[in-house]
Amino acid sequence: MGIGIGVFPALLAGLLLKTFNVELESPLMIAGMSIVMAALLGLAEKFGSRKRGFAEVEIKLQNRVIHII
Repeated sequence: MGIGIGVFPALLAGLLLKTFNVELESPLMIAGMSIVMAALLGLAEKFGSRKRGFAEVEIKLQNRVIHII
């Protein structure tokens, strides 16, 4: 469910960019998207809830759990 909510805005943004024939490979577009992404990551870092620490992070692969730390 959560991934569907996250994909929907990206889908809309892609459709809008395709509609207006925006050149995504231009250096100006890449710089602008990098700045926007940095701002979003900064906001997530500042206002995120941090429900778990790095000690609780694990990777699940085919019924096996690998603990990172």
